[in-house]
Amino acid sequence: MKKVSLFLISLLLLFSISAQTTFTAGGLKVSFDKQAHFTEIIHVNSGVNYLYKDTLAPFITLIHNQKKLLPQSFKCDIARNIITLTYAEIKAKVEVKVITRATHITFEVIKAEPAAKIDGLIWGPVPTTISKVIGEIIGVVRNDDVGLGIQVLNPKTLGGEYNA
Repeated sequence: MKKVSLFLISLLLLFSISAQTTFTAGGLKVSFDKQAHFTEIIHVNSGVNYLYKDTLAPFITLIHNQKKLLPQSFKCDIARNIITLTYAEIKAKVEVKVITRATHITFEVIKAEPAAKIDGLIWGPVPTTISKVIGEIIGVVRNDDVGLGIQVLNPKTLGGEYNA
């Protein structure tokens, strides 16, 4: 009986650990939970986690009728390198292509539907502990060891805070 209980506890721990999805490129490790919130942004060489822990850090926030909507679910298709986020309130879905390169990770929205219900898309906001250089317009923060940034490529896409 003890062996069965130990096996079940181990299986539950393994399942709960796997509920987090992690991408690594260069010296950066980025992880998300099953609600599409960042759980860590780690500089691998130093072990420093630059994610500010006392606030939510959604991967993508949608705007619908001047209201911010957080994702309810995060699914990752490893074979296709596609992340799918769902927003139940407006029955929307966002698909993001993930490309890991030698020095960085690229996230690209490849589908956002239904387009008529999505007024805008915000990467984040992602609160970090980095404060040496902050560029709000282009969504970049950096210090002597690491730089994190978002390049907005569409008028309906924002990096940072949205003010209605």
